[in-house]
Amino acid sequence: MIDFLNRIAEEVEKEHPDVIIQTLSYMYSRKPPKNLKPRRNVMPLLCSIECDFSKPMAENRFEENVAFRADLEKWRDISNRLMIWDYAGNWRSTPCPQHNLRTIWENTRYYRAQGVTELFHEGKVLSKESQTEELAALKAYLASKAMWNPDRPMRPLMERFCNAYYGKGGPFVLEYIDLLERQPVDETKTPIIYSTTIDKMPWTDEFLNEARGLWRKAEAAVADESAAVKSNVFWGVFCADYSLLSKYIHGGEWRPVIVSEKFASSMDRDKFETMRRIARDIVAVLDKYPDQVVVLSSYLNDFRHKALVRALAAAELPGGGDAGGKATVQDGLITYNDFPKSKTIFRERDEGATDGWAIHVHKSEPGWAWTMTFHMHNAVAFDEGVKYRLRVRGRVMPEEGVAPEKAIVTSGLFDRNVRENVLSKSVSAAASKGEWTWVDLGEWTAKNDNYIFHVSSHGCAFKLDLFEITR
Repeated sequence: MIDFLNRIAEEVEKEHPDVIIQTLSYMYSRKPPKNLKPRRNVMPLLCSIECDFSKPMAENRFEENVAFRADLEKWRDISNRLMIWDYAGNWRSTPCPQHNLRTIWENTRYYRAQGVTELFHEGKVLSKESQTEELAALKAYLASKAMWNPDRPMRPLMERFCNAYYGKGGPFVLEYIDLLERQPVDETKTPIIYSTTIDKMPWTDEFLNEARGLWRKAEAAVADESAAVKSNVFWGVFCADYSLLSKYIHGGEWRPVIVSEKFASSMDRDKFETMRRIARDIVAVLDKYPDQVVVLSSYLNDFRHKALVRALAAAELPGGGDAGGKATVQDGLITYNDFPKSKTIFRERDEGATDGWAIHVHKSEPGWAWTMTFHMHNAVAFDEGVKYRLRVRGRVMPEEGVAPEKAIVTSGLFDRNVRENVLSKSVSAAASKGEWTWVDLGEWTAKNDNYIFHVSSHGCAFKLDLFEITR
């Protein structure tokens, strides 16, 4: 990589001597070369994507941080210029506590001492998603102030910002920040990287509930403040509420699909009711701001995280003699690649679907390029060793110029342990007459490593409504 860029930089320098050629030293290319040096007009950009951000880089004991420091020191010794790409937010649990305010400040000082000349903090504060990244505006403020002068104390600047941005709620927000900073974090056991989900973070329910209480106090304190200040506090409350809810959803205490008598009977009814109320509050916010992108996670994960919140908001606690006997998986819980950017796979209104929505696939190519999947792990509560029946409701349609018998969709169940289909059945548009059809895939003994898939033939359009799993 460096040899290639050095050659480019040499040619560029002849006509543009002041131009700097930047290159990512990212993942596989982060290791510095042994026998080469970047030219004076080549600037490596080191990315700390694997690193923990709960503690500053200079003191962090997580193995990836130790390795990053070693690479940085080697690049420092051979480079004329250096840039760092650091991560101020979380792309998997965006609204959740990050424990990284001191890290943002101290890392700036450390990088300067290592000869770094440019620094970029990746976050969402300058986009429409900024409202739902925890303390995003404060992070951006501290990052910019640190780049001007990291030698001054951080606390007075943080107090100044919070009292201005959150108004009379500022003291309670500062109390929340102090509470967060006091939480014990062992970065060697529970590292918090750019993509750590909240169920892998060390936050307890007690801490998250105390945090919610402080944000509620901040909300009450700004009752007579401006609309802007109220909005700033409102989104802080939203993040605190979602953090507790997300831990419940992703931590395994609740599953969107429950076909286990044991799991159904063991659920904490009071906690379920509390979490469902919070889920309904979150759904109300999602529905209230249709033009604002309220991000809970990134890309495909955001779509699924919102679907999980909506599923909990609409859920009933399993009970009675048939508890855990049958469950449906609506299309909102199904993952498929390239959503929501895909032009060939999208979710749309359909009066023929049971909930009024369906996943629509068109202009498909043969193979697994657009495979839709539903992973059982952390989504379905099964009873071990028990047989279940799987049914799928869908609609198969031929594209223009394709014979109905050639438009075929195969649905099935794949076992990742043995890497083979446990269940599989194909349906053509000719057989189903292009109408909504239930397809019975058969019985199987459930495992967490199973996933449901769909794949189509060339020229086949397909709509998916739901799955049904019956004990």
